[in-house]
Amino acid sequence: MNLTTSVSKTMLGILVGTVAIIAMPAQQAQAVASWSRLYKMGCTGCHSTMPRLNYFGEKLMLRGNELDRMRVSDLPKQHVEVETGARCTSCHNNGSKGRDVGAEPVAENLFLHAVSNLLSFRTKITLAAVEANKLTEGGQKNSLVTLGKGDWVQFWVAGPVAKNVTMRIEAELAEGKTVGLHNYAVAFSNVLGAPEGLLNLRVGGFTHGEWLSISDQKRAFSPHFDLFEISSSGGTGEDAYKVAGAEPAAELYGYRGLLTYNVGASNGKSTAAVNSDLNYWSSARLYLANSGPFAGSSISGSYVAGTDSKNSALETIQKDSFRRYLVSGGLRYGALDLAGTLVNGTDDNWDLKTGKVNDFGGWFVQALYTATDKFTPGMIFQRSWSDDAKIEKHHMLTGANYYMRQNQFISVYYDHDLHATDATHPVRLHAFLVQYRAMF
Repeated sequence: MNLTTSVSKTMLGILVGTVAIIAMPAQQAQAVASWSRLYKMGCTGCHSTMPRLNYFGEKLMLRGNELDRMRVSDLPKQHVEVETGARCTSCHNNGSKGRDVGAEPVAENLFLHAVSNLLSFRTKITLAAVEANKLTEGGQKNSLVTLGKGDWVQFWVAGPVAKNVTMRIEAELAEGKTVGLHNYAVAFSNVLGAPEGLLNLRVGGFTHGEWLSISDQKRAFSPHFDLFEISSSGGTGEDAYKVAGAEPAAELYGYRGLLTYNVGASNGKSTAAVNSDLNYWSSARLYLANSGPFAGSSISGSYVAGTDSKNSALETIQKDSFRRYLVSGGLRYGALDLAGTLVNGTDDNWDLKTGKVNDFGGWFVQALYTATDKFTPGMIFQRSWSDDAKIEKHHMLTGANYYMRQNQFISVYYDHDLHATDATHPVRLHAFLVQYRAMF
């Protein structure tokens, strides 16, 4: 039996198993993540295609994830207090010596939430994967078949801990990686007594592209957006900085009407700074409608500038100054969610040796359609180019998420490599994956 026949049979078996899973009767939606427990509402209140946020979820995040700061007209139908006509008090300071509803008095001026209101975990398991030309055997490129891979388990603490104070801290356990924190922050809302929403602060490790029309941290499907993953100096520097990755930083942000804005600064990829330069960014987002069928549609832009380095402790230090320009847009119309980004970047010393300039750019677009409350198909088309051919990408992903419950779903997708084969890209790297994801 040749390899092609073997892989074809393997993929057929995986497809049959996937169909069997999707054909299972869907259970009644039971979202049990910490914020669902705290606010008594389902995951679809904040998410369209998990984990991508819908318009309500974006507004809630801007307001420190404090539900009582939302207008009644903003609240989704999943919120039981709205359905019963009661006043929203899920995170409301009710005047009882600063007590937050949902917290219990422990001592004078001390009120603590139940642990279940703050703690959660989520996991991703690749049930099956077939990756073309991923495996080298005897000098030949062959397909790699993987069954039952545990990708990661993430434990997190998240939610409002006091009026105008919210935290989110994730610890990840993943195969081949050390346990560490990522996507963590504490946010302080309405600082210096500013009017509602005008001035807020968050400090921690997060993506500086969070407020764009599409975020790399809340993707509908598992693979990252290629352009957001490009690092300064090709990732070889001591302080390599991604176009839109999560980095330790401090940021001021705010919102007024349909406009959101932010400015921030970071040491780079870690808090152990290796040079005296900071990286800076600013962005703005304008919502085009806050009601009606186009509610949540937006346009946004961002500028990032910084410095990467090598041999920082030596007299032979080399530095790379870089700049990034991003323009994003999102169109929401009923069940349709269309979003994309244009990126242009320049590094003045790409190889950290000779002063070689590297210019790169590209774009991607993501289309999602909520066909039913259980099934969402989608596609992502990505194209990037660069003076450094190694980071050029051109591929299209098609897939679908099937929700057995709101907090558990099967994700199936096929990623087709469209890149022309050449000396730097001798083979095409197609991939077919079936994944299970859950949050508790």
